[in-house]
Amino acid sequence: NISTYLTHLPKLHSLILSFTEKLEYENIPFGTIFSLSNLKYFKVTYKETNEYQPHPIYFSDYGHSSIEYLVINTYFHVESFNNLLFCFPKLRHLKIDCLRNSYHTANKINKEKPIALEYLKYVSLKLDFIDLNHIEDSFKKFFYYVNVLQLTTIRYSFECLNAKRWEQLISIYMPNLRVYDVNYYGFGLPNQVTFHELVNQFNSSFWISKQWFFTHQHDWPENLDRGILYSTNSYR
Repeated sequence: NISTYLTHLPKLHSLILSFTEKLEYENIPFGTIFSLSNLKYFKVTYKETNEYQPHPIYFSDYGHSSIEYLVINTYFHVESFNNLLFCFPKLRHLKIDCLRNSYHTANKINKEKPIALEYLKYVSLKLDFIDLNHIEDSFKKFFYYVNVLQLTTIRYSFECLNAKRWEQLISIYMPNLRVYDVNYYGFGLPNQVTFHELVNQFNSSFWISKQWFFTHQHDWPENLDRGILYSTNSYR
């Protein structure tokens, strides 16, 4: 029993859990893990029984954690992400592979006041069937101090290719961002805005002034209205 074992390790500093068999999310003792007052690094790798339909986990039910470096490798419900950041006042590094929506949803509203994550400098997220609409509110609440943002979409994304929306979000809510390292898979919009028009919006003075440059490639030559936009010199 992992939970029982962990209770005998109150001074544990680093923890890596990797489950080889699929399991229900309730079998991961997040409550016990979060209660380890000296834990700084936590990495967990697992697959739910129905991995493409993850369940939302409400981490705020477990209270605050001392974890500073958090790595989550699984299909992770976007509601879990939006709730997760309320729990880690000392968080410095966050990596999730990958965020996904599903029909499992509780629409539980967190009424806690967002905490200022002044130590959070690095965020890396992979998105699957998740768009900026799903996560923008968390960016606004928690990413003010973030220096490095890595984002990858592995399926088609509309709003992640909305350069003007990113300009506003970064200018107002993420003023400390130095590195914007992205790989967006998208295509032209139903209102006839083409893929190239979306890509060209990332060539405005806003992006040039920050020395953030991008290029793109297409899935195949026969279809020029879909492709991948990605950063070219993120870590100059």
